Amino acid sequence: MTMKRQVLVSLVLLAAIGGAIAAWRTLGPAGPAATPPGQGGPTPVEIITAETRVIQERIEAVGTTRAHAAIDVRPLAGGRLVALGFAPGDKVAAGAMLARLDDETERADVAEAEAVLVEASQALERARRLRPSQTVTQSTLDELEARRNAAQAALDRARKALSERTIRAPFAGVTGFREYDVGARVSDGDLLTTLDDLSEMEIAFMVPERHYGALSLGQAVEATTRAFPGQRFEARVTHIDTRIGEASRAFRVRALLPNPGERLPAGLSMNLSLPAQPREAVVLPEEAVLSEAGNGVVYALQDGRVKRRAVTLGLRLPDAVEIQAGLNAGETVVRSGLQRLRDGSPVRVLGAAPAGRPDKG
Repeated sequence: MTMKRQVLVSLVLLAAIGGAIAAWRTLGPAGPAATPPGQGGPTPVEIITAETRVIQERIEAVGTTRAHAAIDVRPLAGGRLVALGFAPGDKVAAGAMLARLDDETERADVAEAEAVLVEASQALERARRLRPSQTVTQSTLDELEARRNAAQAALDRARKALSERTIRAPFAGVTGFREYDVGARVSDGDLLTTLDDLSEMEIAFMVPERHYGALSLGQAVEATTRAFPGQRFEARVTHIDTRIGEASRAFRVRALLPNPGERLPAGLSMNLSLPAQPREAVVLPEEAVLSEAGNGVVYALQDGRVKRRAVTLGLRLPDAVEIQAGLNAGETVVRSGLQRLRDGSPVRVLGAAPAGRPDKG
């Protein structure tokens, strides 16, 4: 066989092999072309009917404790500290002396004002006795009475200035650290210490605006804190703000927490949980809902075919998920086999799955 004939035979064989491979790829091992997905028979699926349940959502929040009453103790006047009536952490009664400034000048002012008042009062009394005999004119009597009143006002001011030299507790509470020692000179407004009434604690927290109608005064609040692991505290809602923050879209809430033994300090972070008012909601099992980019998708059954529908998801329950919008109670959706479906796909129902039992909240 000549070289030219060998090359020709080789080319014919290569062409035959290439044709066989192309035919195999086109027809497949079974011969005819495979049926594209979705164009064969109906897809077998299980279905379920959306139902309505009464659910009770729990609102979770983080709050901060505040003393039932709390102040910064600051003097109203300046001077030298001559006495401190507390130690850090002392429990003091209402009216107890916390600090005293030097008051020699103020005491002298009081004594002077008292003497002036006595003199003015005596002069007025003599004029009143002489008035019936016309020895003293009415205008003189009026002048003496005004002088007596001015002396009384001066004495009141002097006594007020003297009282401001002693700082007393306006309510019973626990004192903080000493910021100054005896002998130090302080100015009006300087912080001497703090005073907190820790018999009850107020918990301040924020709640999203969608829960505004779900809270009520007196509602129970369960509180926990990392400072006391494993312990639960119960508070009660005492105040609900009448305004919603424009930036935060949340509103302020206050709850009162008993504090026996004054164990809890002010400023403590607490995790809060409180039940919202029960409400009716449309629910579906989790497996009947596809999650796509944070949104939900279901396949509703209509005349033997499925319709892809976007839904708004809400609260997640132990055995179901809330459908806030996009689906009504009583509508039928596919429960299983969702990944094989496309919008408009024909389906064959294998059997309806039983609806879940009502949620107890």
